[in-house]
Amino acid sequence: SVMLSDGTDIYGTGYTDCVLAVRAELLKSNPTAVKLLIKGMMKAQHMAETQPDEVLKIALEREIVALPMPPNPVELAANARASAEEKITH
Repeated sequence: SVMLSDGTDIYGTGYTDCVLAVRAELLKSNPTAVKLLIKGMMKAQHMAETQPDEVLKIALEREIVALPMPPNPVELAANARASAEEKITH
């Protein structure tokens, strides 16, 4: 694969991080599709930066909003145990 851009050439540092990787075979066999994908990603990024309320509305309507991961029950139990042990020793 070949890195086409790291984003800093367009957005500078401090931009929303995004990585797109395509196989060299796809790039050679269907460069138009790759170009359209990149254009679509750039349009979406621009809209997210200039119309965040509209983007959120669309994402909620289409149920494509990434929600936070639910708490890990094993981690919660370990933290509770550590907290209980700390209370006992103090």
